Amino acid sequence: DIPHNLRLYWGHMLDFINRSFNEEYVARWAAHYGALANNQTHGGDENWSSIVSSTRNRSQRAIRDMERDIPPVEFQITSNDGQDFSVDESHVMLQGKGWVDIRQIRLAGTEQPLDVFWPETDGWQIQLPLALGDNPIALEAIDYQGNLITTDTITVTSSVGDPVSESLRVTEVHFHPAAPTAAEVNAGYDDANDFEFIELTNVGAQTVSLDGVQLERVVDGNDQQGVEFSFADGSVRELAPGQSVLVVEDLLAFQYRYGNQLRVAGQWSGGLNNSSEMVTVLSDGVLLQQFTYQDNWYSQTDGAGRSLQIVDATHPDLESWNLGSRWRPSSALGG
Repeated sequence: DIPHNLRLYWGHMLDFINRSFNEEYVARWAAHYGALANNQTHGGDENWSSIVSSTRNRSQRAIRDMERDIPPVEFQITSNDGQDFSVDESHVMLQGKGWVDIRQIRLAGTEQPLDVFWPETDGWQIQLPLALGDNPIALEAIDYQGNLITTDTITVTSSVGDPVSESLRVTEVHFHPAAPTAAEVNAGYDDANDFEFIELTNVGAQTVSLDGVQLERVVDGNDQQGVEFSFADGSVRELAPGQSVLVVEDLLAFQYRYGNQLRVAGQWSGGLNNSSEMVTVLSDGVLLQQFTYQDNWYSQTDGAGRSLQIVDATHPDLESWNLGSRWRPSSALGG
């Protein structure tokens, strides 16, 4: 009786049929095991060939029942009839249509599924943050096997803008700290990686909530990149203008080296590679910032004790965080 759950039920059924409960898949294995058993059923209520036909009949019936409950519909954005529109808010609730073959809806170019609710069996809604001005939004429908079904796009223009997407920026990365001192080793912190950290700063003019902000690990090729941390689970939930917050590899090791007076939200999972790593920040499930640092930008930051610090955190081109020229070594050892 719950539309969101009914479509999930049929979605999993369709996935089951597509993967294994179908004539092509079962025919191969029926022939294989039938040969091993000399085509004897030993009391089974079907023979090896009828298993194939019954699979075909049952999967076809399931598809008929599925399409009866939820008729197929193309994936599409239906807000404002799919036409671009404007709002005077910092978020927008997009609505659309889609069938049971959709497992996830993502922003194009990201691997992170959006938080989608289906109030109807073929109708979805997603709340997304908006920046000031034009917000081109491309949504991808992904099936149960991770394949792209199709994409639909719309542009939403905001006269307000989301303060998090406008103001929160990664401003420092300490990816290859200096080796532990003798005192640190004696205290049990004998790995330089224990002292890694990432700093984020509110460069805007108003206080921002961090409840929807996450550092996210993503798959890039065959590698997992980045670290994972949700500020909703951390000890720092908002930042005033100009304030910074740190997320660290090992909280106790960090406090041993730096003291406990700094604003630390918590400890991530994952780690930063000493040579290169992609850092990804999400806001309400939407990509806020993503860049990749390189150890060959500055030798001082590659184990010599300096951190990477952004030169101008207010620069509007977030792609430029991928350039070494946009960063500098910290003026102080340890960042």
